Amino acid sequence: MRFLILSDIHSISSDLSKLQAYDSGKVSICDIESKDVQSNPLLGISSALAEYSGKLDGVLCLGDLAHHAKKLPLQETWRVVHKIADELGVSLVLGVTGNHDIASRPEDFEELENIKYIRGIEPKFPSTDCTFNDAYYLDGVAAMDVGKTTLICIDTCRLHGYGGSQKSDVFSVGNITDDMISAVVEKADFTDSKDVVVLMHHHPEPVDEVFDRDADVMSRGKQLMLALGAVSKPIFLLHGHKHMVKIKYAQGKIDPITILSAASLCSLPYSVEHQLAANQFHVLEIGEDLGEFGERGMLLSWEWRVNAWKPSHQPYMAHQLTIGRPPELTKLLSSLRSVSFVGFMSREELLQQVPDLIFASAAELNELNAELAANGRSIHHTSGQIKGMLYEEER
Repeated sequence: MRFLILSDIHSISSDLSKLQAYDSGKVSICDIESKDVQSNPLLGISSALAEYSGKLDGVLCLGDLAHHAKKLPLQETWRVVHKIADELGVSLVLGVTGNHDIASRPEDFEELENIKYIRGIEPKFPSTDCTFNDAYYLDGVAAMDVGKTTLICIDTCRLHGYGGSQKSDVFSVGNITDDMISAVVEKADFTDSKDVVVLMHHHPEPVDEVFDRDADVMSRGKQLMLALGAVSKPIFLLHGHKHMVKIKYAQGKIDPITILSAASLCSLPYSVEHQLAANQFHVLEIGEDLGEFGERGMLLSWEWRVNAWKPSHQPYMAHQLTIGRPPELTKLLSSLRSVSFVGFMSREELLQQVPDLIFASAAELNELNAELAANGRSIHHTSGQIKGMLYEEER
């Protein structure tokens, strides 16, 4: 199965910007009213995927379609997302609600109409399936099977915007109830699907130990991860919200749970820039026999660079990343130092000797090379794609 992943589009209206309808200056590179790709990158996604050889099975949106819950940009962005799906020959479009889709500031909380506006947009949100939508809005959890994959959408914004302008955490961070967690587990475990993809806007645990220092993890995130860890299937959890792009893993019953913190498609980086900030979209490939080293899938990423979508060169999320289990750098380093060879070892030979190296990102390969330099060894790679290992002379 192959899914296009769009997250945190944060589209804006240039007309509303002129009226100072946004809190700060330019917050997004996506002017949804523009018909020019350079100022509306959404319009360039289909052409960027022209050389992609896979057949996509769905378009998955992880919330925050428009900035500050502005109604017309929200409606138009969802329409354009469906247009992209049509151009790519994809019939399935699924979304989850983001905080910016309903209420992002205290003044947005005053009218319930603002909070419920997204339920009436066309095409219908979060899907065109009315039964699915009824479950999503009633229970906060809805699921459907696509091929051999179960897709589960979780509304982590169900309480966001209620309670007036109170600052209580329950109204400002993502939330999931015990009943919702039970529903997620039931829908994941009691189907004939081969694997499970969970869509949600908020992050259930910190994205990164170094860069993610905000105390804004969703309520009951730990309980959700523990419950998913008991499911007897491979699980891929996709979320947005943080505008930090990273793959990490959590404990699973059979395989590690893969967690993707998806990049923001168009939001400009926060004032404190870091290595995990990038404007990207992704394609997730899962459920196929991808190789002999325990691979569970592949994540392909494109980044906005020089006014166009191009294969990503970002060290933490290069164009192609094999997913399956977390690479343990200390063990990898020990194995790489002990491999016996002269001159150059090919990719095939290297992975036979050190198979878990295939799961390392470009940034992690660079870390390994920094340590291997003293041993006269270096992993040759292009944006994370391993070519082999060179032995020169131990220093």
